[in-house]
Amino acid sequence: MSTSHGREYTQRRQRVIERRVKAARFPVIKTLEQFRWDWPKKINRLLVQDLFRLQFLSQKANVVLLGNAGLGKTPLATALGFAACQEGYSVRFADAISVINDRSTAQKRGLLKRQLKR
Repeated sequence: MSTSHGREYTQRRQRVIERRVKAARFPVIKTLEQFRWDWPKKINRLLVQDLFRLQFLSQKANVVLLGNAGLGKTPLATALGFAACQEGYSVRFADAISVINDRSTAQKRGLLKRQLKR
């Protein structure tokens, strides 16, 4: 591959990643490298790092982060979503309250089945 083709491929790939990140609607962009492992002490670092291998995606499994406010769930979720975007996956960030409210509204409008497929 010539240098100009390589550069063009890299630029095209970067634009695709940028579109995925924008479509994900992350509240902030975080990476695993930015996560503060010194707080809280209870987080299972090996388990979290294993999630970043993204195997759960090919298994069509879900990841749910539970815990009290201020423990780092949002930064971890955004970092995980950002990592998935970089690997070619489409992502949509949502907190639990938003998901519940959206489902409730969809159910009242008779659109729950359609929304669940999305």
